[in-house]
Amino acid sequence: MVRSEETTKMRTTYDFRAPRFGLSLVLGSLLLSACGDSTTTEPEPDYHADDVEGVQLVSSARTIATYDGPSGTWNNSFEIDAGELSGHIDVRFVDGSGNAVQLGDDFYLEIVSEDPSIVSYFQDDPGGFAFHVEGVAAGEAGLVLRLMHGAIGTGHPDFITEPFKVRVHGPEAEGVQLVLDGETIATYDGDTEEWSASFEIDEGGTSGHIDVRFVDHDGDPIAFGDDYYLEVESEDSSIASFIQDDPGGFAIHIRGVAAGETGLVFRLMHGAIGSGHADFSTEPFEVDVHGHAAGGEVEGVRLVSDGVTIATYDHDTEEWSDSFEIDEGETSGHIDVHFVNHDGDALEFGDDYYLEVESEDSSIASFIQDDPGGFAIHIRGVAAGETGLVFRLMHGAVGSGHADFTTEPFEVHVRGPSVAAGVRLVRGRNTIASYDADTQAWGDTLQVGMGVGPHIDVHFVDHDGDVLELGDDYYLEIESQDTRIADPFQDNPGAFAIHFRGRAAGETGVVFRLMHGAVGSGHLEFSTEPLRVRVAGS
Repeated sequence: MVRSEETTKMRTTYDFRAPRFGLSLVLGSLLLSACGDSTTTEPEPDYHADDVEGVQLVSSARTIATYDGPSGTWNNSFEIDAGELSGHIDVRFVDGSGNAVQLGDDFYLEIVSEDPSIVSYFQDDPGGFAFHVEGVAAGEAGLVLRLMHGAIGTGHPDFITEPFKVRVHGPEAEGVQLVLDGETIATYDGDTEEWSASFEIDEGGTSGHIDVRFVDHDGDPIAFGDDYYLEVESEDSSIASFIQDDPGGFAIHIRGVAAGETGLVFRLMHGAIGSGHADFSTEPFEVDVHGHAAGGEVEGVRLVSDGVTIATYDHDTEEWSDSFEIDEGETSGHIDVHFVNHDGDALEFGDDYYLEVESEDSSIASFIQDDPGGFAIHIRGVAAGETGLVFRLMHGAVGSGHADFTTEPFEVHVRGPSVAAGVRLVRGRNTIASYDADTQAWGDTLQVGMGVGPHIDVHFVDHDGDVLELGDDYYLEIESQDTRIADPFQDNPGAFAIHFRGRAAGETGVVFRLMHGAVGSGHLEFSTEPLRVRVAGS
């Protein structure tokens, strides 16, 4: 669509190039001389191309650029947006004093674009001394103006300018899309200066073809002229580098050189490849290069103490085979942490790998590494409770590497001090049975009848026989060795009070356990030998 002159966007720049004489000027002078000789039979003294020494471009009664023939230079250039058509621009061929030279009807204007894919033009009248500039795509190219003599389309040039520089501005780049195999793998937002994702590749691997698309605010790819190109820079090419199939082309392959983490910076460049300037630049795009462990990929963990495997972790199921128990204030022996492959074989790693361990609650259980980052630990019980230890295989400098493998928490139970020294069973005000931890014996056999018996309180006591006060995270667990004879039960799960249900005449044993943790999943703090319970017949 042709825009009015009032809405035309023209940006004036100034060119201070040194005077030069081009081949076109010499050619123009020779042609002007030849033309002068050929018109001797019909002289037209008022219409001479011989006097042309320059050009004026006029728009809206304002001179926007001038061309000096002797020096072969334009004093200004022209700027326009892609997709825009400028207003009407008159072309005046002038003499050395800047006065318009009168030309006959057999003179016409011819325009040639150095690159029609960037800038073109439109003449209202073929050969007429006026035109409109058309911005096609972002870039820079020139328009050569020729004063032609003869029939339109077959005339010869009497005067030729150097290219009139036109810069076409494309939409402003606002972001980047990285596209691999038709899928967008990451986007960059120029406003937030953040990437939506990172990239992972194996050491020695090369990615497929990744298209790098600069996009506008709507996320639509922007088309650029041939004088735009892509420049990529790796922050550490010893870790990750790239390949461009074509120098400056808008596509790359990412190469993993050595295990580690680095970033790639993408720049939209304008000008000659290698010497252009950046129109848009991203923050680093994170690339993680995974190293190769000797023996295969990490698929699990094995914890070994004194040559015995105490627990294993399976990456497929994300489960540990066992948990770990330790007393409050105790420190375990040396535990080796082996990262293993699918066959359970321990893998070997380079010096830039290390072990990182994290306790979910270090107030319950912590750990000690003899060497920072070393693949061995000691577990410490800090306070009674339950927590987990997470194991990570790290790559990079100790304290600042990235995780190549992470486990789910390894469950650790810390037992509190064994303050309980016995148990007392109380019915009403009477003690009906007692247990001594030192002798590991009950003082009595308990007689119960058929059916449900009365309420019996279960008290855990210290060495002086005083009843211990226990927190809400302690509970009672009871177990009958033969529930067909006697079946003890609690009104509330975990409560420190029971009833006996006599089912059949006979004798069995009942074990009392002091548990710590959530009811049904806590760990053992204290356990008795079986109390002999005799059920009398009816």
